[in-house]
Order: sequence, then C-alpha cells, then structure tokens
Amino acid sequence: MVSPATIASGELLIRDPEVFEGFQRIHEKALVAEMEAYGVFDACDKQEVPVLVVRGISDYGDITKDNAFHKIASEAAAIVTLDYATHGWSRRI
Repeated sequence: MVSPATIASGELLIRDPEVFEGFQRIHEKALVAEMEAYGVFDACDKQEVPVLVVRGISDYGDITKDNAFHKIASEAAAIVTLDYATHGWSRRI
C-alpha cells in the first residue's frame, strides 16, 4: 500500500515501540521513524538544495527485524519515485 506519511528522521534509531509511541504523542503526524535520510536532509538544508525522500518500509526495526521484505520495499519506493517524477504529486487518497 502506498500512502503519504510524515516520517520522523534523526540521528537516533528508535527500536522500542514505547519510545516511538511517546514520540508520537509529541509529533502525532509521524507514522514511521528512520535515520538514513537525516544526513541527506541536513546536507541539502545547509546548501539550500530541495530534497524529497521516498521510503520503502520493510520492517519495524525491532527484534523481529530481518531482510525478508527489503527487495519488495525498495522496488515499491522506486515505482513511487518514478511515478512522482513522471506525473507529479496528486492527493488521491
């Protein structure tokens, strides 16, 4: 399923569901958290370069994390990115 979402991004990996739930009480729009894009956004912000991150979510980052869905998630992100580059953004939800 493809859906627009607010992604929390930072230098800290949040593996504890309770910590993330506490974070969501502060930032209720954040549906997922990640840390890889933080450096990209920071560098682009410093250079005043626009940036868009499209994420394929493959796991919850908890103790059940494995690589089973990496390929599917990366292909989904690539498809969404291509669609966005071709057709632009439309709020079709």
